[in-house]
Amino acid sequence: MNKNLTIILLFIFQNQLWAQDVEFTVSAPRVVQIGERFQIIYRLNAKGSDVQFPDFKGLSVQGPSTQTSSSVEIVNGRMKQSYSFGYVFYAVASKKGEYNLEPATAKVDGKLVQSNKLAIEAIGEAPENETEPGQPSGAGEGNKEVFATISLSKGQAYVGEGIIATLKFYTRVNLVDVNNLKVPAFAGFWVQDVFSPNQINLERENVNGAIYNAAVIKKVLLFPQKTGKLNIEAFELDVVKGRPSFFGMQAAGELKLVSNQINVDVRDLPLPKPEAFNGAVGQFSMQKKIDQNKIKANDAIKYDITISGVGNLNLLSEPKPQFPSQFEVFDPKVSENIKSTEGGQSGTKTFQYLLIPRSAGTFVIPGVVFSYFDVASKSYKTIKTAEDTVYVEEGEEQPAAIINQTGVVKSEVDVLNSDILFIKENAPDFKLKDQFFIASLNYFLLLGAPFTLFFILIILLRKRAKEMADVSKMRTKKAGKVSRKRLKEAKLLINSDKKEPFYAAINQALVGFLADKLSIPTSDIKRDYLKERLAQKNIDNSIVENYMQLIDKCEFARYAPAQVNDSFTDIYKTASEIIDQLDKKL
Repeated sequence: MNKNLTIILLFIFQNQLWAQDVEFTVSAPRVVQIGERFQIIYRLNAKGSDVQFPDFKGLSVQGPSTQTSSSVEIVNGRMKQSYSFGYVFYAVASKKGEYNLEPATAKVDGKLVQSNKLAIEAIGEAPENETEPGQPSGAGEGNKEVFATISLSKGQAYVGEGIIATLKFYTRVNLVDVNNLKVPAFAGFWVQDVFSPNQINLERENVNGAIYNAAVIKKVLLFPQKTGKLNIEAFELDVVKGRPSFFGMQAAGELKLVSNQINVDVRDLPLPKPEAFNGAVGQFSMQKKIDQNKIKANDAIKYDITISGVGNLNLLSEPKPQFPSQFEVFDPKVSENIKSTEGGQSGTKTFQYLLIPRSAGTFVIPGVVFSYFDVASKSYKTIKTAEDTVYVEEGEEQPAAIINQTGVVKSEVDVLNSDILFIKENAPDFKLKDQFFIASLNYFLLLGAPFTLFFILIILLRKRAKEMADVSKMRTKKAGKVSRKRLKEAKLLINSDKKEPFYAAINQALVGFLADKLSIPTSDIKRDYLKERLAQKNIDNSIVENYMQLIDKCEFARYAPAQVNDSFTDIYKTASEIIDQLDKKL
Protein backbone atom coordinates (compact mmCIF):
# COMPACT_ATOMS: atom_id res chain seq x y z
CA MET A 1 0.00 0.00 0.00
CA ASN A 2 2.74 2.46 1.00
CA LYS A 3 4.74 1.54 -2.09
CA ASN A 4 1.77 2.27 -4.37
CA LEU A 5 1.15 5.59 -2.60
CA THR A 6 4.79 6.60 -3.09
CA ILE A 7 4.59 5.82 -6.82
CA ILE A 8 1.40 7.89 -7.16
CA LEU A 9 2.98 10.87 -5.37
CA LEU A 10 6.09 10.69 -7.55
CA PHE A 11 3.89 10.57 -10.66
CA ILE A 12 1.94 13.64 -9.52
CA PHE A 13 5.15 15.48 -8.66
CA GLN A 14 6.67 14.72 -12.06
CA ASN A 15 3.54 15.94 -13.86
CA GLN A 16 3.74 19.19 -11.91
CA LEU A 17 7.31 19.68 -13.15
CA TRP A 18 6.35 19.05 -16.77
CA ALA A 19 3.37 21.39 -16.54
CA GLN A 20 5.46 24.56 -16.57
CA ASP A 21 5.88 26.44 -19.85
CA VAL A 22 9.34 26.09 -21.35
CA GLU A 23 11.11 29.35 -22.21
CA PHE A 24 14.43 29.67 -24.02
CA THR A 25 15.67 33.26 -24.37
CA VAL A 26 18.81 35.13 -25.35
CA SER A 27 19.79 38.65 -24.36
CA ALA A 28 22.70 41.01 -25.10
CA PRO A 29 23.30 44.75 -25.55
CA ARG A 30 21.60 46.06 -28.68
CA VAL A 31 24.57 48.35 -29.40
CA VAL A 32 28.26 47.77 -28.62
CA GLN A 33 31.56 49.52 -29.32
CA ILE A 34 34.11 47.90 -31.62
CA GLY A 35 36.58 46.09 -29.39
CA GLU A 36 34.27 46.17 -26.36
CA ARG A 37 33.85 42.94 -24.39
CA PHE A 38 30.18 42.15 -23.77
CA GLN A 39 27.97 39.25 -22.66
CA ILE A 40 25.54 37.11 -24.65
CA ILE A 41 23.34 35.23 -22.18
CA TYR A 42 21.08 32.28 -23.02
CA ARG A 43 18.52 31.19 -20.38
CA LEU A 44 16.46 27.98 -20.30
CA ASN A 45 13.88 27.38 -17.54
CA ALA A 46 13.84 23.58 -17.83
CA LYS A 47 16.29 20.69 -17.92
CA GLY A 48 17.49 20.46 -21.49
CA SER A 49 19.84 18.32 -23.51
CA ASP A 50 21.70 18.62 -26.80
CA VAL A 51 21.88 22.42 -26.54
CA GLN A 52 23.07 23.87 -29.85
CA PHE A 53 24.25 27.48 -30.13
CA PRO A 54 24.33 29.43 -33.42
CA ASP A 55 27.42 30.39 -35.38
CA PHE A 56 28.65 33.71 -33.94
CA LYS A 57 29.79 34.95 -37.33
CA GLY A 58 32.19 37.90 -37.14
CA LEU A 59 32.31 37.87 -33.33
CA SER A 60 35.21 36.68 -31.23
CA VAL A 61 33.52 34.52 -28.57
CA GLN A 62 34.62 32.76 -25.40
CA GLY A 63 32.42 30.37 -23.43
CA PRO A 64 29.94 29.34 -22.45
CA SER A 65 30.15 29.44 -18.68
CA THR A 66 27.11 27.85 -17.10
CA GLN A 67 24.85 28.93 -14.24
CA THR A 68 22.26 26.62 -12.66
CA SER A 69 19.57 27.20 -10.04
CA SER A 70 16.38 25.44 -8.94
CA SER A 71 13.57 26.02 -6.48
CA VAL A 72 10.51 24.14 -5.20
CA GLU A 73 7.32 25.75 -3.94
CA ILE A 74 4.00 24.33 -2.75
CA VAL A 75 0.91 26.48 -3.21
CA ASN A 76 -2.53 25.19 -2.17
CA GLY A 77 -1.20 21.66 -2.03
CA ARG A 78 0.27 21.82 -5.52
CA MET A 79 4.00 21.33 -5.91
CA LYS A 80 5.99 23.20 -8.52
CA GLN A 81 9.71 23.01 -9.20
CA SER A 82 11.40 25.56 -11.43
CA TYR A 83 14.84 25.47 -13.00
CA SER A 84 17.05 28.11 -14.53
CA PHE A 85 20.02 27.22 -16.72
CA GLY A 86 22.23 30.06 -17.91
CA TYR A 87 24.85 29.94 -20.66
CA VAL A 88 27.09 33.02 -20.76
CA PHE A 89 29.34 33.90 -23.70
CA TYR A 90 31.86 36.76 -23.70
CA ALA A 91 32.07 38.34 -27.14
CA VAL A 92 33.99 41.10 -28.94
CA ALA A 93 33.08 42.70 -32.29
CA SER A 94 36.06 43.62 -34.43
CA LYS A 95 34.20 45.28 -37.32
CA LYS A 96 31.50 47.90 -37.66
CA GLY A 97 28.08 46.62 -38.68
CA GLU A 98 25.12 44.49 -37.56
CA TYR A 99 25.54 40.94 -36.30
CA ASN A 100 22.47 38.70 -36.55
CA LEU A 101 22.36 35.60 -34.36
CA GLU A 102 20.05 32.75 -35.33
CA PRO A 103 18.07 30.94 -32.59
CA ALA A 104 19.76 28.41 -30.33
CA THR A 105 18.04 25.02 -29.89
CA ALA A 106 17.65 22.46 -27.09
CA LYS A 107 15.65 19.32 -26.38
CA VAL A 108 13.31 19.31 -23.37
CA ASP A 109 11.42 16.07 -22.65
CA GLY A 110 12.13 14.97 -26.21
CA LYS A 111 10.70 18.16 -27.74
CA LEU A 112 12.78 20.70 -29.64
CA VAL A 113 12.65 24.27 -28.32
CA GLN A 114 14.45 27.30 -29.67
CA SER A 115 15.38 30.76 -28.46
CA ASN A 116 14.59 34.09 -30.04
CA LYS A 117 16.77 35.70 -32.70
CA LEU A 118 19.12 38.53 -31.75
CA ALA A 119 20.60 41.53 -33.58
CA ILE A 120 23.66 43.38 -32.24
CA GLU A 121 24.99 46.59 -33.77
CA ALA A 122 28.70 47.45 -33.51
CA ILE A 123 29.66 51.10 -33.97
CA GLY A 124 32.62 53.47 -33.66
CA GLU A 125 36.34 52.84 -33.65
CA ALA A 126 38.20 50.36 -31.50
CA PRO A 127 38.85 51.95 -28.05
CA GLU A 128 42.34 52.21 -26.61
CA ASN A 129 41.24 50.45 -23.42
CA GLU A 130 38.67 47.70 -23.18
CA THR A 131 35.30 48.88 -21.87
CA GLU A 132 33.53 46.90 -19.17
CA PRO A 133 30.20 45.36 -20.17
CA GLY A 134 27.28 47.65 -19.41
CA GLN A 135 29.28 50.91 -19.63
CA PRO A 136 28.58 53.29 -22.56
CA SER A 137 31.39 54.76 -24.60
CA GLY A 138 31.97 57.31 -27.34
CA ALA A 139 30.90 60.92 -27.77
CA GLY A 140 27.24 61.76 -28.04
CA GLU A 141 24.86 64.48 -29.17
CA GLY A 142 26.64 67.70 -28.39
CA ASN A 143 28.96 65.67 -26.13
CA LYS A 144 26.23 65.70 -23.48
CA GLU A 145 26.57 63.14 -20.72
CA VAL A 146 22.84 63.16 -19.93
CA PHE A 147 19.92 64.54 -21.93
CA ALA A 148 16.16 64.05 -22.35
CA THR A 149 13.99 63.87 -25.47
CA ILE A 150 10.34 63.70 -26.41
CA SER A 151 9.52 61.97 -29.71
CA LEU A 152 6.33 61.26 -31.65
CA SER A 153 5.23 58.29 -33.70
CA LYS A 154 4.18 60.72 -36.45
CA GLY A 155 4.59 64.42 -37.14
CA GLN A 156 1.36 64.83 -39.12
CA ALA A 157 -2.11 63.60 -38.18
CA TYR A 158 -5.82 64.17 -38.71
CA VAL A 159 -8.11 65.47 -35.97
CA GLY A 160 -8.93 62.45 -33.80
CA GLU A 161 -6.04 60.31 -35.10
CA GLY A 162 -3.87 58.66 -32.42
CA ILE A 163 -0.22 59.66 -31.89
CA ILE A 164 2.23 57.98 -29.48
CA ALA A 165 4.46 60.41 -27.54
CA THR A 166 7.55 58.88 -25.88
CA LEU A 167 9.37 60.64 -23.03
CA LYS A 168 12.92 59.35 -22.69
CA PHE A 169 16.33 60.17 -21.23
CA TYR A 170 19.84 59.12 -22.27
CA THR A 171 22.96 58.86 -20.11
CA ARG A 172 26.63 58.00 -20.43
CA VAL A 173 27.27 58.29 -16.69
CA ASN A 174 26.09 56.34 -13.67
CA LEU A 175 22.84 57.55 -12.08
CA VAL A 176 21.57 56.72 -8.59
CA ASP A 177 18.15 58.38 -8.75
CA VAL A 178 15.57 59.78 -11.18
CA ASN A 179 12.71 61.89 -9.84
CA ASN A 180 10.48 64.98 -10.13
CA LEU A 181 9.11 64.25 -13.59
CA LYS A 182 7.06 67.20 -14.89
CA VAL A 183 4.93 66.11 -17.83
CA PRO A 184 3.79 68.73 -20.37
CA ALA A 185 0.13 69.76 -20.45
CA PHE A 186 -0.40 68.48 -24.04
CA ALA A 187 -2.71 71.41 -24.79
CA GLY A 188 -5.09 70.68 -27.66
CA PHE A 189 -4.91 66.91 -27.18
CA TRP A 190 -7.00 64.29 -25.43
CA VAL A 191 -4.44 62.22 -23.47
CA GLN A 192 -4.41 58.55 -22.41
CA ASP A 193 -1.56 56.87 -20.48
CA VAL A 194 0.08 53.93 -22.26
CA PHE A 195 3.22 53.15 -20.24
CA SER A 196 4.52 54.45 -16.89
CA PRO A 197 7.21 52.11 -15.49
CA ASN A 198 7.49 51.51 -11.76
CA GLN A 199 11.21 50.88 -12.21
CA ILE A 200 13.60 52.48 -14.67
CA ASN A 201 15.11 49.97 -17.13
CA LEU A 202 18.15 51.09 -19.11
CA GLU A 203 18.86 49.77 -22.60
CA ARG A 204 21.71 50.63 -24.90
CA GLU A 205 21.05 52.79 -27.97
CA ASN A 206 23.09 54.27 -30.77
CA VAL A 207 22.86 58.09 -30.75
CA ASN A 208 24.79 59.69 -33.64
CA GLY A 209 27.49 57.05 -33.46
CA ALA A 210 27.74 57.01 -29.65
CA ILE A 211 26.46 54.44 -27.16
CA TYR A 212 24.05 55.68 -24.52
CA ASN A 213 22.02 53.92 -21.85
CA ALA A 214 18.43 54.98 -22.54
CA ALA A 215 15.23 54.63 -20.51
CA VAL A 216 11.57 55.34 -21.29
CA ILE A 217 9.99 57.48 -18.56
CA LYS A 218 6.48 57.61 -19.99
CA LYS A 219 4.44 56.88 -23.10
CA VAL A 220 1.09 58.52 -23.79
CA LEU A 221 -1.50 58.26 -26.56
CA LEU A 222 -2.56 61.66 -27.94
CA PHE A 223 -5.71 62.46 -29.91
CA PRO A 224 -5.57 65.98 -31.42
CA GLN A 225 -8.82 67.91 -30.90
CA LYS A 226 -8.21 70.90 -33.17
CA THR A 227 -6.42 71.72 -36.41
CA GLY A 228 -3.21 73.66 -37.00
CA LYS A 229 0.34 73.39 -35.69
CA LEU A 230 0.07 72.18 -32.09
CA ASN A 231 3.09 72.62 -29.84
CA ILE A 232 4.04 70.05 -27.20
CA GLU A 233 6.09 71.66 -24.47
CA ALA A 234 9.26 70.19 -22.97
CA PHE A 235 9.15 67.87 -19.99
CA GLU A 236 11.50 68.22 -17.02
CA LEU A 237 13.31 65.59 -14.98
CA ASP A 238 15.81 65.56 -12.11
CA VAL A 239 18.60 62.97 -12.13
CA VAL A 240 21.27 62.30 -9.50
CA LYS A 241 24.71 61.34 -10.81
CA GLY A 242 26.62 58.63 -8.99
CA ARG A 243 30.24 57.76 -8.36
CA PRO A 244 31.50 54.30 -7.37
CA SER A 245 32.99 53.76 -3.92
CA PHE A 246 34.00 50.86 -1.73
CA PHE A 247 30.50 50.71 -0.28
CA GLY A 248 28.57 51.13 -3.52
CA MET A 249 27.37 53.94 -5.75
CA GLN A 250 27.23 57.30 -3.97
CA ALA A 251 25.44 60.50 -5.01
CA ALA A 252 27.73 62.98 -6.77
CA GLY A 253 25.48 65.86 -7.83
CA GLU A 254 22.00 66.53 -9.20
CA LEU A 255 21.08 67.66 -12.72
CA LYS A 256 17.82 69.09 -14.06
CA LEU A 257 17.07 67.81 -17.56
CA VAL A 258 14.82 69.74 -19.93
CA SER A 259 13.75 67.96 -23.11
CA ASN A 260 13.12 69.40 -26.54
CA GLN A 261 9.79 70.86 -27.63
CA ILE A 262 8.03 69.35 -30.63
CA ASN A 263 5.23 70.32 -33.03
CA VAL A 264 2.44 68.32 -34.67
CA ASP A 265 0.78 69.38 -37.92
CA VAL A 266 -2.92 68.53 -37.45
CA ARG A 267 -5.16 68.46 -40.52
CA ASP A 268 -8.94 68.72 -40.60
CA LEU A 269 -11.01 65.81 -41.87
CA PRO A 270 -12.04 66.15 -45.52
CA LEU A 271 -15.42 67.44 -46.67
CA PRO A 272 -18.20 66.52 -47.16
CA LYS A 273 -18.75 64.52 -43.99
CA PRO A 274 -21.44 61.81 -43.97
CA GLU A 275 -24.65 62.59 -42.09
CA ALA A 276 -24.05 59.69 -39.68
CA PHE A 277 -20.46 60.77 -38.89
CA ASN A 278 -19.94 61.63 -35.19
CA GLY A 279 -16.14 62.07 -35.00
CA ALA A 280 -14.97 58.43 -35.13
CA VAL A 281 -11.46 58.10 -36.59
CA GLY A 282 -9.84 54.69 -37.10
CA GLN A 283 -11.11 51.31 -38.27
CA PHE A 284 -14.35 50.03 -36.75
CA SER A 285 -17.09 47.44 -37.02
CA MET A 286 -20.58 47.49 -35.49
CA GLN A 287 -22.88 44.80 -34.11
CA LYS A 288 -26.48 45.04 -32.96
CA LYS A 289 -28.36 42.79 -30.53
CA ILE A 290 -32.02 42.75 -29.44
CA ASP A 291 -32.94 40.41 -26.59
CA GLN A 292 -36.50 39.62 -27.80
CA ASN A 293 -38.80 40.29 -30.75
CA LYS A 294 -42.09 39.16 -29.21
CA ILE A 295 -43.24 41.02 -26.12
CA LYS A 296 -46.27 42.36 -24.27
CA ALA A 297 -46.98 46.07 -24.02
CA ASN A 298 -45.31 47.81 -21.07
CA ASP A 299 -42.60 45.13 -20.84
CA ALA A 300 -38.95 46.04 -21.48
CA ILE A 301 -36.67 45.28 -24.44
CA LYS A 302 -32.86 45.54 -24.33
CA TYR A 303 -31.34 46.86 -27.53
CA ASP A 304 -27.50 46.83 -27.70
CA ILE A 305 -25.23 48.56 -30.20
CA THR A 306 -21.55 47.56 -29.92
CA ILE A 307 -18.79 49.40 -31.79
CA SER A 308 -15.40 47.68 -31.85
CA GLY A 309 -12.07 48.35 -33.52
CA VAL A 310 -8.99 50.57 -33.30
CA GLY A 311 -9.25 54.34 -33.02
CA ASN A 312 -10.58 57.06 -30.75
CA LEU A 313 -13.06 54.76 -29.00
CA ASN A 314 -13.11 56.74 -25.76
CA LEU A 315 -14.32 59.82 -27.63
CA LEU A 316 -17.19 58.16 -29.51
CA SER A 317 -20.61 59.62 -28.82
CA GLU A 318 -23.72 57.46 -28.90
CA PRO A 319 -25.25 56.51 -32.26
CA LYS A 320 -28.67 57.87 -33.19
CA PRO A 321 -30.98 54.87 -33.73
CA GLN A 322 -34.55 55.59 -34.83
CA PHE A 323 -37.15 53.91 -32.61
CA PRO A 324 -40.94 53.84 -33.14
CA SER A 325 -42.79 56.73 -31.48
CA GLN A 326 -44.90 54.20 -29.51
CA PHE A 327 -41.73 53.10 -27.67
CA GLU A 328 -40.60 54.81 -24.51
CA VAL A 329 -36.80 55.08 -24.84
CA PHE A 330 -34.46 55.47 -21.89
CA ASP A 331 -30.99 57.01 -22.19
CA PRO A 332 -28.41 54.30 -23.04
CA LYS A 333 -26.19 52.63 -20.49
CA VAL A 334 -22.61 52.84 -21.81
CA SER A 335 -20.03 50.13 -21.06
CA GLU A 336 -16.44 50.08 -22.30
CA ASN A 337 -13.70 47.49 -22.68
CA ILE A 338 -10.86 49.59 -24.05
CA LYS A 339 -7.08 49.20 -23.95
CA SER A 340 -4.50 51.84 -24.86
CA THR A 341 -1.22 50.44 -26.20
CA GLU A 342 1.57 51.51 -28.51
CA GLY A 343 -0.56 50.20 -31.36
CA GLY A 344 -3.33 52.67 -30.47
CA GLN A 345 -6.61 52.44 -28.61
CA SER A 346 -8.59 49.27 -29.22
CA GLY A 347 -11.55 47.41 -27.76
CA THR A 348 -15.31 47.77 -27.65
CA LYS A 349 -17.89 50.36 -26.61
CA THR A 350 -21.49 49.22 -26.04
CA PHE A 351 -24.61 51.38 -25.87
CA GLN A 352 -27.55 49.53 -24.27
CA TYR A 353 -31.00 51.09 -24.74
CA LEU A 354 -34.02 50.13 -22.66
CA LEU A 355 -37.21 50.22 -24.76
CA ILE A 356 -40.79 49.92 -23.45
CA PRO A 357 -43.56 49.55 -26.03
CA ARG A 358 -46.68 51.37 -24.76
CA SER A 359 -49.16 49.94 -27.26
CA ALA A 360 -49.77 46.68 -29.15
CA GLY A 361 -48.88 46.19 -32.77
CA THR A 362 -46.10 45.29 -35.19
CA PHE A 363 -43.20 47.73 -35.23
CA VAL A 364 -40.02 48.02 -37.32
CA ILE A 365 -36.76 49.31 -35.82
CA PRO A 366 -34.63 50.59 -38.73
CA GLY A 367 -30.98 49.56 -39.00
CA VAL A 368 -28.42 51.77 -37.24
CA VAL A 369 -26.10 53.76 -39.50
CA PHE A 370 -22.53 54.54 -38.35
CA SER A 371 -19.83 56.43 -40.27
CA TYR A 372 -16.12 56.77 -39.49
CA PHE A 373 -13.00 58.16 -41.12
CA ASP A 374 -10.50 55.47 -42.15
CA VAL A 375 -6.99 56.93 -41.87
CA ALA A 376 -5.42 54.12 -43.92
CA SER A 377 -7.56 54.82 -47.00
CA LYS A 378 -8.08 58.53 -46.15
CA SER A 379 -11.81 58.15 -46.77
CA TYR A 380 -15.10 57.83 -44.91
CA LYS A 381 -16.67 54.41 -44.38
CA THR A 382 -20.35 53.85 -43.57
CA ILE A 383 -21.74 50.65 -42.05
CA LYS A 384 -25.33 49.71 -41.22
CA THR A 385 -27.03 47.01 -39.16
CA ALA A 386 -30.09 45.03 -40.24
CA GLU A 387 -33.57 46.23 -39.25
CA ASP A 388 -35.66 44.42 -36.61
CA THR A 389 -39.37 43.67 -36.43
CA VAL A 390 -40.95 43.65 -32.97
CA TYR A 391 -44.34 42.06 -32.29
CA VAL A 392 -46.10 43.63 -29.31
CA GLU A 393 -49.18 42.03 -27.72
CA GLU A 394 -51.68 43.63 -25.38
CA GLY A 395 -50.33 43.86 -21.86
CA GLU A 396 -51.49 44.90 -18.43
CA GLU A 397 -52.52 48.52 -17.96
CA GLN A 398 -49.87 50.62 -16.24
CA PRO A 399 -50.42 53.72 -14.06
CA ALA A 400 -50.29 56.91 -16.10
CA ALA A 401 -47.61 58.26 -13.77
CA ILE A 402 -45.07 55.94 -15.37
CA ILE A 403 -45.20 57.83 -18.67
CA ASN A 404 -42.67 60.62 -18.50
CA GLN A 405 -43.99 63.84 -20.02
CA THR A 406 -41.76 66.33 -18.24
CA GLY A 407 -38.58 66.04 -20.28
CA VAL A 408 -36.66 64.67 -17.27
CA VAL A 409 -33.85 62.23 -18.13
CA LYS A 410 -35.50 58.81 -17.72
CA SER A 411 -32.42 56.61 -17.32
CA GLU A 412 -31.83 57.62 -13.72
CA VAL A 413 -35.36 58.32 -12.37
CA ASP A 414 -35.89 56.97 -8.83
CA VAL A 415 -39.01 57.38 -6.67
CA LEU A 416 -38.04 58.86 -3.31
CA ASN A 417 -40.52 58.54 -0.48
CA SER A 418 -38.40 59.68 2.42
CA ASP A 419 -37.13 63.15 1.50
CA ILE A 420 -40.21 65.13 2.76
CA LEU A 421 -41.50 64.32 6.24
CA PHE A 422 -45.04 64.84 7.55
CA ILE A 423 -45.76 67.79 9.83
CA LYS A 424 -45.97 66.66 13.43
CA GLU A 425 -49.26 67.71 15.00
CA ASN A 426 -48.19 67.39 18.66
CA ALA A 427 -45.84 70.09 19.96
CA PRO A 428 -42.60 68.95 21.66
CA ASP A 429 -42.50 68.83 25.45
CA PHE A 430 -40.02 71.65 26.20
CA LYS A 431 -38.60 71.99 29.73
CA LEU A 432 -37.12 75.10 31.32
CA LYS A 433 -33.60 74.88 32.73
CA ASP A 434 -32.82 76.12 36.21
CA GLN A 435 -29.90 78.35 35.12
CA PHE A 436 -28.35 79.98 32.07
CA PHE A 437 -25.24 78.59 30.38
CA ILE A 438 -23.56 82.04 30.21
CA ALA A 439 -21.54 82.86 33.35
CA SER A 440 -21.56 79.18 34.37
CA LEU A 441 -18.43 77.13 35.14
CA ASN A 442 -18.68 75.25 31.84
CA TYR A 443 -18.93 78.58 30.00
CA PHE A 444 -15.61 79.85 31.44
CA LEU A 445 -13.89 76.48 30.86
CA LEU A 446 -14.89 76.53 27.17
CA LEU A 447 -13.90 80.19 26.91
CA GLY A 448 -10.37 79.48 28.16
CA ALA A 449 -9.87 76.25 26.19
CA PRO A 450 -8.67 77.92 22.91
CA PHE A 451 -6.01 79.93 24.73
CA THR A 452 -4.77 76.82 26.56
CA LEU A 453 -4.59 74.84 23.31
CA PHE A 454 -2.78 77.74 21.62
CA PHE A 455 0.01 77.79 24.23
CA ILE A 456 0.35 73.98 24.10
CA LEU A 457 0.67 74.18 20.30
CA ILE A 458 3.38 76.87 20.57
CA ILE A 459 5.38 74.67 22.95
CA LEU A 460 5.08 71.60 20.67
CA LEU A 461 6.07 73.59 17.56
CA ARG A 462 9.14 75.01 19.29
CA LYS A 463 10.14 71.52 20.42
CA ARG A 464 9.74 70.16 16.88
CA ALA A 465 11.67 73.09 15.37
CA LYS A 466 14.53 72.41 17.81
CA GLU A 467 14.55 68.73 16.80
CA MET A 468 14.46 69.57 13.08
CA ALA A 469 17.37 71.98 13.56
CA ASP A 470 19.41 69.14 15.02
CA VAL A 471 20.23 67.46 11.67
CA SER A 472 22.35 64.79 13.31
CA LYS A 473 19.55 63.80 15.68
CA MET A 474 16.96 63.68 12.88
CA ARG A 475 19.30 61.61 10.72
CA THR A 476 19.79 59.14 13.58
CA LYS A 477 16.08 59.02 14.32
CA LYS A 478 15.12 58.21 10.71
CA ALA A 479 17.98 55.75 10.03
CA GLY A 480 15.80 52.65 10.46
CA LYS A 481 12.98 54.01 8.32
CA VAL A 482 15.34 55.00 5.48
CA SER A 483 17.14 51.65 5.52
CA ARG A 484 13.84 49.72 5.37
CA LYS A 485 12.81 51.79 2.38
CA ARG A 486 16.04 50.74 0.65
CA LEU A 487 15.42 47.13 1.61
CA LYS A 488 11.96 47.41 0.08
CA GLU A 489 13.60 48.38 -3.23
CA ALA A 490 15.76 45.26 -2.99
CA LYS A 491 12.70 43.11 -2.19
CA LEU A 492 11.10 44.15 -5.48
CA LEU A 493 14.10 42.61 -7.30
CA ILE A 494 13.97 39.21 -5.53
CA ASN A 495 12.08 37.50 -8.34
CA SER A 496 14.22 39.02 -11.11
CA ASP A 497 17.63 38.11 -12.49
CA LYS A 498 19.02 41.59 -11.88
CA LYS A 499 21.79 40.70 -9.48
CA GLU A 500 23.81 43.91 -9.57
CA PRO A 501 20.88 46.26 -8.71
CA PHE A 502 19.75 43.86 -5.95
CA TYR A 503 23.13 43.66 -4.23
CA ALA A 504 23.66 47.41 -4.70
CA ALA A 505 20.35 48.10 -2.91
CA ILE A 506 21.27 45.75 -0.02
CA ASN A 507 24.70 47.38 0.20
CA GLN A 508 23.23 50.88 0.34
CA ALA A 509 20.73 49.82 3.02
CA LEU A 510 23.45 48.37 5.27
CA VAL A 511 26.03 51.13 4.83
CA GLY A 512 23.49 53.95 4.85
CA PHE A 513 21.93 52.66 8.09
CA LEU A 514 25.18 52.85 10.09
CA ALA A 515 26.15 56.14 8.45
CA ASP A 516 22.85 57.69 9.55
CA LYS A 517 22.72 55.96 12.92
CA LEU A 518 26.27 56.98 13.87
CA SER A 519 26.02 60.41 12.16
CA ILE A 520 29.13 59.99 10.03
CA PRO A 521 29.63 60.80 6.32
CA THR A 522 29.32 57.76 4.04
CA SER A 523 32.65 58.58 2.43
CA ASP A 524 34.41 58.28 5.84
CA ILE A 525 33.14 54.77 6.55
CA LYS A 526 36.03 52.31 6.94
CA ARG A 527 35.96 48.77 8.27
CA ASP A 528 38.23 49.38 11.25
CA TYR A 529 36.50 52.64 12.12
CA LEU A 530 33.08 50.95 12.03
CA LYS A 531 34.25 48.11 14.26
CA GLU A 532 35.67 50.62 16.74
CA ARG A 533 32.46 52.69 16.86
CA LEU A 534 30.26 49.60 17.22
CA ALA A 535 32.47 48.26 20.00
CA GLN A 536 32.06 51.59 21.84
CA LYS A 537 28.29 51.04 21.61
CA ASN A 538 28.69 47.54 23.19
CA ILE A 539 27.40 45.76 20.09
CA ASP A 540 27.93 41.98 20.16
CA ASN A 541 30.93 40.90 18.15
CA SER A 542 28.84 38.26 16.31
CA ILE A 543 26.48 40.94 14.98
CA VAL A 544 29.43 43.05 13.81
CA GLU A 545 31.04 40.07 12.05
CA ASN A 546 27.76 39.13 10.34
CA TYR A 547 27.41 42.75 9.16
CA MET A 548 30.95 42.83 7.72
CA GLN A 549 30.56 39.44 6.03
CA LEU A 550 27.33 40.51 4.35
CA ILE A 551 28.96 43.75 3.14
CA ASP A 552 31.83 41.71 1.66
CA LYS A 553 29.38 39.29 0.04
CA CYS A 554 27.44 42.14 -1.60
CA GLU A 555 30.63 43.73 -2.94
CA PHE A 556 31.85 40.37 -4.26
CA ALA A 557 28.49 39.52 -5.83
CA ARG A 558 28.33 42.79 -7.76
CA TYR A 559 31.59 42.09 -9.56
CA ALA A 560 31.50 38.28 -9.70
CA PRO A 561 27.80 37.31 -9.46
CA ALA A 562 28.36 33.76 -10.70
CA GLN A 563 30.47 32.96 -7.65
CA VAL A 564 27.75 33.79 -5.08
CA ASN A 565 25.27 30.95 -4.58
CA ASP A 566 23.08 32.47 -1.86
CA SER A 567 19.50 33.12 -2.94
CA PHE A 568 18.13 36.65 -3.06
CA THR A 569 15.60 35.72 -0.35
CA ASP A 570 18.33 34.57 2.08
CA ILE A 571 20.42 37.70 1.49
CA TYR A 572 17.39 39.96 2.00
CA LYS A 573 16.33 38.12 5.16
CA THR A 574 19.86 38.30 6.65
CA ALA A 575 20.13 42.04 5.91
CA SER A 576 16.74 42.71 7.53
CA GLU A 577 17.70 40.78 10.68
CA ILE A 578 21.06 42.56 11.03
CA ILE A 579 19.48 46.01 10.64
CA ASP A 580 16.76 45.12 13.17
CA GLN A 581 19.38 43.91 15.68
CA LEU A 582 21.51 47.03 15.28
CA ASP A 583 18.48 49.33 15.42
CA LYS A 584 17.45 47.88 18.80
CA LYS A 585 20.91 48.25 20.33
CA LEU A 586 22.01 51.65 18.95
